[in-house]
Amino acid sequence: MLRKQGGQYKSWKDRWFTLTKEHFSYYKSMEAEEPIKRIELKEIKSCRVESAERLPSRFPFYFTVEIESRIYVISAKNEQERNEWIAAINDFLKPNNTIEQTPTQKPEEKEPTNEYSHDYQPKVYVLFFFFSFFFFFFFFFFFFFLAFSFSLTFNYY
Repeated sequence: MLRKQGGQYKSWKDRWFTLTKEHFSYYKSMEAEEPIKRIELKEIKSCRVESAERLPSRFPFYFTVEIESRIYVISAKNEQERNEWIAAINDFLKPNNTIEQTPTQKPEEKEPTNEYSHDYQPKVYVLFFFFSFFFFFFFFFFFFFLAFSFSLTFNYY
């Protein structure tokens, strides 16, 4: 498992990555049958370690995979794993490649952690919008009803 930073919401998620002669793919889990995204190797412009000032403090062993429309930010568990992925991807990017094997990541046990993510998920924004909308209209109608009921009790003759 590697961690991938989201494109729009910049949250980090564990993903299962595979590399074949034609594709660099990632899946929601090791058991998933269909990939979330399958990137053709001919689309990849570069795969490299970025400069030190761009390193996120929580995931220091990250690398980027750049395609035309996006830069994927991926984090490995250690420097060796990161370097192996970069080397494997770059080997496939070389012209006239004759590599026969398809490297994939070895399965490993996932340990439970007590890490708390400070990245906000899309659900949080939806809930925030819903409750804001609900309270606004609740108080609006409450005060409208209150003002209307007072206007009925007084006669302005």
